[in-house]
Amino acid sequence: MRRFDCNCFTGNWPFHYIRANTPEKLAALHARAGITGGLVSAFEGIFFQDPWEADSRLAEALAGTNYLQAQTINPLHPGWEGMLLRGVKAGVKAVRIYPGFHDYLLDSPALAELCDALREYRLPLVLSLRLEDSRITYMYHPKAVDPNYVSYFLSAQRGIPTLITNIERGEISFLQDQMAERGDVYIDTAGMRSGAFAVEKAVKAGYAPYLVYGSTAPLFELMSTVCTVDMDPCAQEVKDRIFDGHGFVDALMRG
Repeated sequence: MRRFDCNCFTGNWPFHYIRANTPEKLAALHARAGITGGLVSAFEGIFFQDPWEADSRLAEALAGTNYLQAQTINPLHPGWEGMLLRGVKAGVKAVRIYPGFHDYLLDSPALAELCDALREYRLPLVLSLRLEDSRITYMYHPKAVDPNYVSYFLSAQRGIPTLITNIERGEISFLQDQMAERGDVYIDTAGMRSGAFAVEKAVKAGYAPYLVYGSTAPLFELMSTVCTVDMDPCAQEVKDRIFDGHGFVDALMRG
C-alpha cells in the first residue's frame, strides 16, 4: 500500500537545527514510520536569493529514488521563468509557493503569470499557508495568508491541481465551495495536529475527498503527524485513501 507524504522537506532551517537534513535521512525517517515516498522541497529555497541553487542540488539527490520534487518559485523574483524552465528540464513534479514568506497577495499579477506557466507545463501547485506555528516564531514573522484570498485564488486560477498545506481545520470552511466545485483542490493533514480527532471531524464535515497526508517533516515531528491519521477513529479505508494521496499524487505522476 502506498503511504505518501505530500508535504516534506530536506535541507537546513535557518532558525534552529534540523537533524534529518538530507534526503537520505528523510527517507530513513519515513521508512521507520512506514512512509514509502514523498513530495520534497528544499528549506533553503525559501530563503536563498536564487532558490535554484538549493533546488538543483535536491534534483540531483532525488534522481532514481521514490521521491518527487516540488520546486520553490517566488513569482516576484525577476528570473523565475528561467528557474522554472530549468526545473522542468530537471524533472520537477510540482511548484511550491510561500506567499507569507515572500510577501505577496494571491491576487498578484505576478502569481497569475506563474499560474499560466503551470498550466502550460502541466505542473501541480503546492500553496503553503504557513510552516512553523506563529507562536514560536520570534526572529522572523511571515505574513499571515488570509483564507479569503485563498478562496479567491482557487476561483480565479483553475486548471491547476492544487494542494493547500498546513491549513488549520477552522480555515477549511472558507474553501469548501471551491473544493467541491473544482474537484482538483486538496488539503493536507499537517495542520490538524491540535485537538482530538481532528481528521474524523474533517471527514464528518465532508472533507474526506480532499484530504491527503502531509507532515512538514522534518520541521514537525513525523510520528506525531502519522499518528494524527493512524490513531484517528475514522474508517480504515478513509485513512488508507489519505495516506495514498489519491488524486493529488496521481496528478504528480501525470506531470
